[in-house]
Order: sequence, then C-alpha cells, then structure tokens
Amino acid sequence: MRHLDLFSGIGGFAYAAQQVWGDEHKIVAFCEIDKFCQKVLKKHWPDTEIIEDIKDYEPEGLEGTVDILTGGFPCQPISVAGNRKGNADHRWLWPDMLRIIKAVRPTWIIAENTANLKNMGLDEILDDLEASSYETTQLVIPAFAVGLPHKRNRLYLVAHADSIDGGGQSQQSTSQGRESRNQSQGRGTDLLSDTKCAGLEGDVSEVLERAFKGRQDADFARPDWGLPTPRICGRIDGIQNRVDRLKSLGNAIVPQIAMIIMQAIKETEWGMF
Repeated sequence: MRHLDLFSGIGGFAYAAQQVWGDEHKIVAFCEIDKFCQKVLKKHWPDTEIIEDIKDYEPEGLEGTVDILTGGFPCQPISVAGNRKGNADHRWLWPDMLRIIKAVRPTWIIAENTANLKNMGLDEILDDLEASSYETTQLVIPAFAVGLPHKRNRLYLVAHADSIDGGGQSQQSTSQGRESRNQSQGRGTDLLSDTKCAGLEGDVSEVLERAFKGRQDADFARPDWGLPTPRICGRIDGIQNRVDRLKSLGNAIVPQIAMIIMQAIKETEWGMF
C-alpha cells in the first residue's frame, strides 16, 4: 500500500496507516515545512524523503502508483479562532494539495481540517474533487469518539477515484453534485452515489457507533475525569523543546480516528481487515 503524506506534521496519518497495513505500508514521501516536525519524521521514518515546501513540490513518476494520499492542510484561514479570510489567506493551501492530487491520481484521499470547513471552503473543495473525477464523503468526528477527554471536532473528507484517467466532469455535472450534497444530510455525513464511498461510510459509522457507546452528548468531555492538570510555566521546566512539542501535538490529527477510516478503506477496497 503506497502512501503519499502531505502536511505531514509529526506523522499521524503515517502512524495510523502503519498500524492498519503493517509491512504492506510504504511511505512514498512526506511533505512538511516545520523544522521540528521534520526531526520527528526523520527519527521514525529515517529512509523516507521529506519535501519541505508543498509549493515547490512537483511529483514525478507517481501518477497511478499511489494508493492513498493524506493531508491535514492548514486550518488557520478558516478557523473560528482566526480572521477567517478563507481562500484570500496566503495560508490557504488547498489549491496546492489539489495540484498534487491531479498530478498523482491517488486511488483514495483523506483530507483533514477543522469542522468549520463545512461553513467555509468545503463546496469549493468538493467541486474541485468532483471535477477531477472523485466521489466524496464527509465525516465530522470528535476526539472523544475514540475515548480522548476533549471534544475537538474535525472534518475528515474521504474521496475515491471513480476513473483512473481523471478526465474530469462538466460544469453541469459538478453543479448537480453540489445539489445532491445539499439534499443529502444526515448524522454529520454527506454522501454522493459512489459505491466505494457509500460502503466506506457504512463501515465507519458502524465502528463509530460502537466507539461512542452512550457518548453522544459532547458535554460529557469535561475536565473532571481525574486527569492531571498541565502546568503552564513561565520558566525553564527541564522538558526539551516543550513549546515545539505542544505546537506539533496541537496541530496533529488523532491517529485512532484515521485508523478507523483506514480500516474501513481496507475493508472496502481489499475486502479484509
């Protein structure tokens, strides 16, 4: 299983894929600009190439050879904690991710971002993918779905190539796709008609139903679970690279969630867990 990982951070998607596919998993390349995260990637995957800047990345010889492409592109342009400039923000890097998707033509795509993507930018992204002959599904999954003590809703966009040549669709077809999305609402997931994505959504929903087990109320994720409170110190605390570690963890995906999605992809594509 060949895997191209963009906006890699500390390797959350790569770790998840490794757990699901084991020795069959091979990272083609990472793309990560943060120096501290690069160190983490080099420590755990010392033989894998790291492309530093996605804007300079021109993949060669990879078309049709990548099974899965992943990437949590920067959320700052759409985050409710920021100015929400969307695609007017210089950090809006979806066009670069799309450029690589078109060049590589991976079979599967998993993109991750803040749940506010549903309110800003999602239609543009889905139109882009549908015009590139991908069918999509969306999954808004909180961290507490896999037992973590915080909410942290994140939107996972999963896409499957419905044609290997990527000939694209007409503008009318893309508009019909948007109308279909607007009419298809349910349990935080919007579906198109593709059987791969439809089957995937079913697999993921079944796993998540077991994971939630009475945790449908987000208020349950409270700070009274008896967990130690982190100390915020304005002095040397003896922990090396503490700020960099906290930043990279804050930007990271939850690997346990990615594993659920990837297990469903494995079941859908290869018929086995």
